Amino acid sequence: MKKYALFLICFNLTFADSFLFHMENDVINDTDRHLTNNMKLSWMYDNMDSEYYDSFNFLINHDIYTPDDIKSKNISDYDMPYAGYIKTEYNFYKFTNNYYHSLGLILGHIGKYAYAQELQEGLHSILPANDPQGWDNQIGDKTIYGVSYDFGHRLYKKEFEKNKIDFSYNFYTELSNAKRDLLTILSFRYGNNYPDNFINSQINLQKTNGWDIAFNIYYEYLDYFYILDEYKDQYNINRDKDFFGEGIKFNYYNGNSIYSIKFDQMNTALQDKDYDRWVGLSYTYIFD
Repeated sequence: MKKYALFLICFNLTFADSFLFHMENDVINDTDRHLTNNMKLSWMYDNMDSEYYDSFNFLINHDIYTPDDIKSKNISDYDMPYAGYIKTEYNFYKFTNNYYHSLGLILGHIGKYAYAQELQEGLHSILPANDPQGWDNQIGDKTIYGVSYDFGHRLYKKEFEKNKIDFSYNFYTELSNAKRDLLTILSFRYGNNYPDNFINSQINLQKTNGWDIAFNIYYEYLDYFYILDEYKDQYNINRDKDFFGEGIKFNYYNGNSIYSIKFDQMNTALQDKDYDRWVGLSYTYIFD
């Protein structure tokens, strides 16, 4: 399995047009709870010679979930289970300068073979954080499969003498045996000499030197989530289905490289109705 994963990464790095690494953590929230860490590896293949799609994207996404009370080993104290979730998405994009459609195929795994415990222990050896005590209680193995659909639309853009702005939105939905949801993002962006892309930072990406800053508003309707809903009778789970949030993202473009930092917050929709906050760092490289 590890040899196959290494081969897959090397193969994608050889033939992809751009590569993105993203990681975000709730260290800014001074907690280890709920979605406590997210990591993405993404390869984009542009200018595909097909009448049906313009770009192809291969994405690996890894999530770590822990309850609010990480010091307890008693599951009755948990507002969600310990869980690791790793999934791959195979996305086919059709786009113009002002909109895109994407159809994705999802294949993933929830359970010990997501290696969430090992990854979190490695992160905690770097970050100042307590060691969670309940990984022996993580939920069992489950194979995940499904589809996703993503639509983005730029409503407005205007260029000034030195800077420019745009306003866009997108809808993303996942229909799988792990999750049924609808995520909406409204985004207002301002900057100088940034690429003429939007929402998805790898679509039609061009090398440039500049910067932008975006303010984003999020709404997610989470109809079903396996990690919560299949275990609500065993754990102390009482959730809403609506999530609201906002965030700020800054991108710096330097030729082949893009450096990004973002700050997001969303209501947890669990017992205390508090906000979870994350800081995220990304690096994107455009291959010649």
